[in-house]
Amino acid sequence: PAPRLPTVFSRETALSFTEPIMWTLFLHEALGVALITALTLAVFAIGELLRRREILSPEQSRKLLHVGGCCSALLFPVLFTTHWSVLAVCGGFTVLILWLEHKGSLHAVDDVSRKTYGGALHPVALYLCYLLAIWRGNFTFYEISVLVLALSDTAAALVGERYGRLPYRVGGDDYRSLEGSAFFFLVTYAIVHHILLLGLDRKSVV
Repeated sequence: PAPRLPTVFSRETALSFTEPIMWTLFLHEALGVALITALTLAVFAIGELLRRREILSPEQSRKLLHVGGCCSALLFPVLFTTHWSVLAVCGGFTVLILWLEHKGSLHAVDDVSRKTYGGALHPVALYLCYLLAIWRGNFTFYEISVLVLALSDTAAALVGERYGRLPYRVGGDDYRSLEGSAFFFLVTYAIVHHILLLGLDRKSVV
């Protein structure tokens, strides 16, 4: 019989190759989580400071945190290779926001007159958008969704607060304005048109 060739890649040698790779991936994910957390906490601190000093109105400080959180979320596809890291970030901030709201310490979000759960649901929405992007294998619509959350919603709220003259009720004592809704549509149209025109097509690496 032909002589048997020696086994080059045994279980031990395979582990010796995979362990450094796993540690590298873990460190990459951990650094990404740390960076996103630091950036978002900085936005929270700035928004809270400006609100407590009454430099920003309740709606303005709320939207500052809204935009800052979405800007951080745009980095998810760049920094993370697995949705578990995104879950850790979004889950952590959901718990943090709920805790601060329970203590009454998050004035940048809670000083608005209306009853809202958007602060705690915002990280949840970002995570679900990320999961959907992974499922579709395309981050184009993730970027569109995050930019709509960041820019369209903010534009609608600020325009409605300052220039709204034609209000309509959306439920209970909660009102919106036709002017704000019109700006929401215009900004959303510009975002979708611009991104699809550029033909961005990032594939998931998860």
